[in-house]
Amino acid sequence: MRDNRFFVRSTDVSGYTPARVDGLVAIQSYSDTIERIATLAGPDAASLFAEPVLPRGTFTPGAAISWYSSHEGATTELDAIDEVARKAVVERLTQRLEALSPALADPEVGPALSTWLNIASAKDILSVGGEPVLVDWGFLPGTNPPSIEERTQHFARTLGRFTSRLPLPPVDIPETATGPAIASAPASAPIPPAAAPALSMASSNSGSRLPPGSAGPAFSSDGPPPDRDRRFRPWLAPLIATIAAAIVLLILCLPGILIYPALTNSERDAFEARRLRASNDSLEDQLKALQNATPERVCRAPDPFVPVPQPVLPGSPPKPDLPMEMVPRDPQTVPVPPKARTDQNGTGTVADLLERDTVLVIAFTPPDHLSQGTGFFVNDRNIVTNHHVIAHADQNLVFVASKALGGARHAKVVAKSMPPPSERDLRVDLAVLEIEPDTNHSILKLGPTPPKLSTAYVAGYPGFLLSRDTQYQQFLQGLMASLQRSDNPDHALAEHPLRVPGADLRSGRINNLMDSGENSLPIIVHDMQLAQGNSGGPLVDACGRLAGINTLLFQNDQGAQQGNVAQDVSIVRKFLSDNNIANQSDETACQPATPQPPSAAQSPPAPHAQDEHK
Repeated sequence: MRDNRFFVRSTDVSGYTPARVDGLVAIQSYSDTIERIATLAGPDAASLFAEPVLPRGTFTPGAAISWYSSHEGATTELDAIDEVARKAVVERLTQRLEALSPALADPEVGPALSTWLNIASAKDILSVGGEPVLVDWGFLPGTNPPSIEERTQHFARTLGRFTSRLPLPPVDIPETATGPAIASAPASAPIPPAAAPALSMASSNSGSRLPPGSAGPAFSSDGPPPDRDRRFRPWLAPLIATIAAAIVLLILCLPGILIYPALTNSERDAFEARRLRASNDSLEDQLKALQNATPERVCRAPDPFVPVPQPVLPGSPPKPDLPMEMVPRDPQTVPVPPKARTDQNGTGTVADLLERDTVLVIAFTPPDHLSQGTGFFVNDRNIVTNHHVIAHADQNLVFVASKALGGARHAKVVAKSMPPPSERDLRVDLAVLEIEPDTNHSILKLGPTPPKLSTAYVAGYPGFLLSRDTQYQQFLQGLMASLQRSDNPDHALAEHPLRVPGADLRSGRINNLMDSGENSLPIIVHDMQLAQGNSGGPLVDACGRLAGINTLLFQNDQGAQQGNVAQDVSIVRKFLSDNNIANQSDETACQPATPQPPSAAQSPPAPHAQDEHK
């Protein structure tokens, strides 16, 4: 029906009683039922029910269930939302519950859906990004089936308080069920209060008969016909249960049965991989949404700078305390000082500078190997990146792309360092690319080494984001196919224009400055998360000047990331000088400019500035 890839929460249902359909736990009918519900009641109504993901693919007592939804956003219990925001969610919930009537009246899915209306507690009614979502549906509180009176009261405290058009949901639908819970009632008509006890009795195991003409379900259990032997055998049920338990116990004693009994090793691994991938995708999307949150949602002190005491050695003059921002500012609100600017393009914020200066680097190795990284302009034609981004590629098949360039361009390698042999023996890892001169982009001035704990920003094109950009993936496939047919890269680019995705911007702090490796390479450790694809991207200070080039990740022996590392700007400056690459520098102390409000930062330039550019 839809892509339920947004993780909502994980719940422990060990203390709950599951509703059952044909002897199976109700949640196990999700995949077979949800499409039909969406067809009959609409996709919005079907989205009420979060998709359950079971650890072993099948329900076992005491299992923890992960719930996924097609809705994205902050997850909050409905009763915990303030009254104003809660009203809109309640209206949607009521509309979608009442929209389930046609599905409840359907003989194919009605019986199963009716059991889904059991939920463990009111805390399982959630708001996910303002949309109502149910978890722990198909369960009732307690380890023993509640009485009719208890179920009636519980339903009134949960879903029953949002509409009067739903009957009391049944706990067990036997295999002889032939209709839905409200088959005999009009789809839009409210169920009379007096009918609720009858409905619940019909769906219980009591075997009681409904009064003639009641609005009870077609699947009520009437007990054996009058002409059958109705002798009371109190010993029969315990005997059958004991025999069944003994058989199950013998089967469970067989080696390997308790470990994913229904799955082979490969199937189990594939299932776990799918579950983890879906969870990771959801967490990455939520992280991206939080990073894009508006600055107004961040509480800041009136004076955002606090002094950082500097160590003073005996006999040396005291050093002035450095200012540190309590919370790094959004790059969209940080203006670039005039002395750090090199062109009249853009609005003059750090975000605009990075977006216009940063490029995506794409390097091909025939027939189908691809390397992706990041680079940045230091003049009108030269781009700096990491050598390892283009080290193994065909040097004639290197491309750069950005929004400022209006698409992808063919680039040639004009300078490169020796490749670093390992992370424990660091060496200079730089390369310079060249394109036809272009003035539509910005360039970065080379600044001084940033002080510890100062604010900094990074820009790049991490692979986990590019892999989700459909148009970019189509561009890569078409470009690779063209390059396999022809050795003319410019002709291949002309066949496949690219809508370039925006650069990923992050803000944070400089954690440490140190020398590393046998060559005592000066490096900068910062707290902004890097990933594959960020290599070669710029690290800039709060004045929008180059402070370093993002190069690698420190990892422990188990492969877990421990540090985000950039080569210091002094390495870039020397490398460019040694290779006669033009660049501009500004090594004065950074005095962060006063933040601009978002509206001012995003307003168009004055008319006279546009005229001068023309």
